[in-house]
Amino acid sequence: MLEIKNISKTYESKQAVKNISFQIPEGSIFGLLGPNGAGKTTLLRIINRIINADEGAVLFNKHPMTDKDLAQIGYLPEERGLYKKMKIKEQLSYFASLRNFEKADTEITRWLKKFDLLDWANKNVEDLSKGMQQKVQFINAVLHRPKFLILDEPFSGFDPVNAELVLQEIKSLKANGTTILYSTHQMESVEKMCDYMVMINNAEKVLDGTIPQIKNQFKTNTWLLGFDNFLNPESLDKKMKFSHQQDDIYIYKYSNISNVKNWINDLTLKYQNLIFLQEDLPSINDIFIKMAKPTA
Repeated sequence: MLEIKNISKTYESKQAVKNISFQIPEGSIFGLLGPNGAGKTTLLRIINRIINADEGAVLFNKHPMTDKDLAQIGYLPEERGLYKKMKIKEQLSYFASLRNFEKADTEITRWLKKFDLLDWANKNVEDLSKGMQQKVQFINAVLHRPKFLILDEPFSGFDPVNAELVLQEIKSLKANGTTILYSTHQMESVEKMCDYMVMINNAEKVLDGTIPQIKNQFKTNTWLLGFDNFLNPESLDKKMKFSHQQDDIYIYKYSNISNVKNWINDLTLKYQNLIFLQEDLPSINDIFIKMAKPTA
């Protein structure tokens, strides 16, 4: 759906993005991660044609992106941009007209009902709470049924109930064919939502791949073993240590395994009360911290 090819951008003496390339497969949710100042906002602005890259190209459906393609793109920026003195319905109609979307009235009513905002349709944006304004901003990004949707911190300002509502709508959009670029600092949501991710740090790409690929890249050959009782310390191998108790299950960590297949065979023979066995892969949060940590 979207391909970033060798994009670079410099502001005076500061390089914001340096030779970044990646591809976003159609129908996927693609995570764009990076610490503050890494270059994510610059990259999003280049994709939205708000600013131009110094070098490189953005391809949309395999052709160089043009202004005409913007009608097929939805954008929810981190810094929201609604006209506070303008009525909600008028505002949504105005933005839909900019994208030449002809079924705006029907779609506006449908979305306002879905987000419990229909009674507020003729109120000014400034009369709404922050969370309600966020809903309007989200509707504005998806109203025209975009093929490609950019979400920059879409859950910011939402309580848990409304965050779940928006999450379900994002999943529904994906199920109906919308490709989504998702930029966030909420690492847990990346693991739950994303099929692929790229991470930028100090203007350069440092990670790129599917979530399982990236987690496997940082694995440490450590496994978690669950038992229904606490084991005698004298029966433990040197590489096996008690980790924590979860409900009535005692969980141990076993590290630095060379031959996993033989180890599992030996393990099941030695410990008859083994309940579960799973590889202890690092979380995306752990990986993010490791890759974003400043080098000495």
